[in-house]
Formats: sequence, structure tokens, C-alpha cells
Amino acid sequence: MVLGHIERGANLFIYEEMNNETLSEVYTADFHYLESDASFVVKCARLNESFDNLDPKAHLSISFMTGPFINTFRGRAVEKKRGGMVLIDQISDISTHNRRQFHRDEIRVPVRLHDLPETMRNKSYHGKPAGEPIWSDTSFDVSIGGMCIITNKALQHDQDPFFLIEFSLTERDYHVLPAKMVRRANCSRTIIGRFDYGFQFLFDHLPDDKARLTKGIIYRKMSIK
Repeated sequence: MVLGHIERGANLFIYEEMNNETLSEVYTADFHYLESDASFVVKCARLNESFDNLDPKAHLSISFMTGPFINTFRGRAVEKKRGGMVLIDQISDISTHNRRQFHRDEIRVPVRLHDLPETMRNKSYHGKPAGEPIWSDTSFDVSIGGMCIITNKALQHDQDPFFLIEFSLTERDYHVLPAKMVRRANCSRTIIGRFDYGFQFLFDHLPDDKARLTKGIIYRKMSIK
């Protein structure tokens, strides 16, 4: 793939490279227009975001989606323009990965489960849940669609299989998401835990929450390469 194949308005995730191991905050941008075969202009995709803190000569990691694929490449900021736009030079080839490679990644983070009222199953949750969690442990993997927890701690919950799942992918990437338990099984003795719990995130009416989690998983995967 080449830059000319990126459609105008395509959503890009842009990360400023701080050093070989760390990425800065994530910028959400739209592909605005092609300046040349190897340079292009982006503009902020959200009204409450800007490129004000972006180093004007920073090296960047950039990703975008096309159908079932996630495409990644590196760039260098060249010039900030009016209207929240930035001119970027492409400095590496575009690599294409099947999105399934990003959909399920071994991510071990502390997880807290809370009761989920029926009235909150299709709503975004802002802030920390009230009260103490009904259960807590560590995730085995996290995907864009859900989470797997393999544990030695039994989850005693005989009510509806709906939960509010609280977790952080990084110190700055905090999520509180409604989910449904879709798998509850005993593990083989060769596995590290006795119980296997699978959860599906309820994203049907929460596209912004899904986009933020997608951005967080891509960010984490790119930052640990």
C-alpha cells in the first residue's frame, strides 16, 4: 500500500515517539490531503483535541484501518498549519497486518468487576464505579471485542451475567465497560488457573467507547515492539 491509496477523511491514530521504548499521547486525526508521493496533511478528528503539544519535528508512529486490516508506518512531523493541521513526511513503508493479530493480545492488567444495572447496559460510564467491586483479579488477554480471565478465584454470581468491567491498559488509558459473561468453564490442569471466564463487551450502542479501546490496544501493541 502507498499513501495515495488512503482515502480522504480516513481515521488515523498518531503517536509521538519519545524514545525507542515509549510512545506519547495518542492523537486521533483525519487524512486531509496528499501533499506529494511521500508527504500528507492531517487534521484533528475531534473538536476537543489539538496538535498544540506535538513536537514540530517529532518522529511518529501512525496506524489506520482498511477493512479487516490494520496498517502501520512511521512518519516525521514537518510543519504545523492553520486550522489544526500538520504536514507529515512518510519515512517508512506501510506494513499491513490482519486485524485479528490486534484483536486478541495477552494483556495482563488488574480487573475489577461491578454489578451492571439493566439501565446502564447501553450507556457509556464516566468516572469510577461507585462502591467496592464484587470480584477482582488479573486479565489473561484483552481484545477489541472482549476479555478472557483465567484464574484460581471462583466468581460466585448467580444473577444475570452482566457486569461493569473496570481496567487500565496503561496509566493514562482507563476503561469502564459494560460486558456480558459468555463463557464460564473449568480449565485443564496444564493451564495457570482453574477457571476460564470469557466476557463480551457491549459495544452495539457505544461506538466511541469501542474506538477508544481499539486505539488503546493498538497503542499498547505498538509501544512494546
